[in-house]
Amino acid sequence: MEKMEIKTTRPWDRTAMLRLSGKFNIEQVVPFEEAVGDALQDDATALGIDMSHVEYVDSSAIGCLIKYANVTKGKGVDLYLLDLKPDIRLIFKTAYLDKFFNFITHEEFKRRRKDA
Repeated sequence: MEKMEIKTTRPWDRTAMLRLSGKFNIEQVVPFEEAVGDALQDDATALGIDMSHVEYVDSSAIGCLIKYANVTKGKGVDLYLLDLKPDIRLIFKTAYLDKFFNFITHEEFKRRRKDA
């Protein structure tokens, strides 16, 4: 199975960014959870998950994203999903999760964080 690539950066003060590429499926949940855990160890008040290069998500991946939406909310961290491809965004909309997550573009994320 193809491995999803995860890159973690700290582009701005108190901001963590995960850039995902490939297929986000059940086999990638543990590496994703580890990356999120590492990203949230510092003083981050926002976590952006760049999904512009994600080709596929399964129900395990969506469940994991829901879990971390709740975790970040409990820690006072804003979670954003960035630049989803239309077919992946449709999956979230079909499951009525489009109101649960903050979907924004990378440019909007940059504007919000630079002004924070």
